[in-house]
Amino acid sequence: MALPKIKICGITNQIDALQAVDAGADALGFVFYRKSPRHVNLNVVKSIVVDLPPFVLPVGIFVNEEPEKVRKTMDE
Repeated sequence: MALPKIKICGITNQIDALQAVDAGADALGFVFYRKSPRHVNLNVVKSIVVDLPPFVLPVGIFVNEEPEKVRKTMDE
């Protein structure tokens, strides 16, 4: 049986991201919903993602966002 994949959501800074990876996270969730207390802007996400190991999958969390806005954010 394959081991489950682990995703930690609500990452807002590089220290938390690296600690989550050290704890075994396979994916990190970044909240782009502005009303969330865990909201993070795209420039912060870019600065975090650049230092992640290649096996860690960054995941965007959106709420009721237009598909084009989601695609644009992910392309950046």
